[in-house]
Amino acid sequence: MFSMLGMLVLFGVVKKNSTLQVAHTNHLRSLGKSRFDSLMQANNERLRPILMTTIAFVAGIAPLLLSTGIGSGFNKATASIVVGGQTLSLLLTLLAVPVIHSFVDDAIDWVARRGKQGKRDRGETELKELLGTEEEPLEKASEAAPAAE
Repeated sequence: MFSMLGMLVLFGVVKKNSTLQVAHTNHLRSLGKSRFDSLMQANNERLRPILMTTIAFVAGIAPLLLSTGIGSGFNKATASIVVGGQTLSLLLTLLAVPVIHSFVDDAIDWVARRGKQGKRDRGETELKELLGTEEEPLEKASEAAPAAE
């Protein structure tokens, strides 16, 4: 039961770190930076606060982890889960969140491209724009091209 309470606290801290990192990345993207540059800059700028949170959290839990005496088993159960989870979440926040953010961004771009093109359109809208017509582009292109004889 105490380990579950430690996990609940851990989820809150991990969520906060990753949410702030993604929000900062999105803010940098809205300023016109490329995805790679915004991810690198957000990682660089959020590294110190994430490290400070992790070190403070682990230092606060260390007495529970190192305790001896009556009832220390409950303390160690909670503290070991929290210290291990917080240390792992440091790596996940700094390494996995940017990678997942990049994959999700690629997926969103892919879905947007697929939805924009439709089923029938395979570059025909670009051809219509080049020809400046609403007619069927292949018919107009064949009329405009000189007949090869």
